[in-house]
Amino acid sequence: MRRVLLLASLILIIFQACKEPEQLSKQEEEAWLDFIEDMYVAKAAAQRLFGSERDSLEQVYYTEIYQKHGKDSTSLDSFMNRMIQDMMLEEFYQKLNDRLRILEDSIIVEQDN
Repeated sequence: MRRVLLLASLILIIFQACKEPEQLSKQEEEAWLDFIEDMYVAKAAAQRLFGSERDSLEQVYYTEIYQKHGKDSTSLDSFMNRMIQDMMLEEFYQKLNDRLRILEDSIIVEQDN
């Protein structure tokens, strides 16, 4: 009986390991891109400050961003773990980088005008 349970467990583990990663829906991906983009913008906005003043402002910004997007640190950790497990983190961060580059270019254009 123990062998049957062990064999069944092994088969289950093998099937789980071979399973194709579940892709993010376009809506879910966009929501996470929006969230993390806002986090990067908040970090950049606090760059001119130092020490506890910077830390306090970042904390206020992050709290607002979590509330705005309806997320918490646990959901962020789960998302990042999923991206790592499914080996999609690099692709996700490339999309985020493209968005941040567009945002940066639009800020430069506005400053030039």
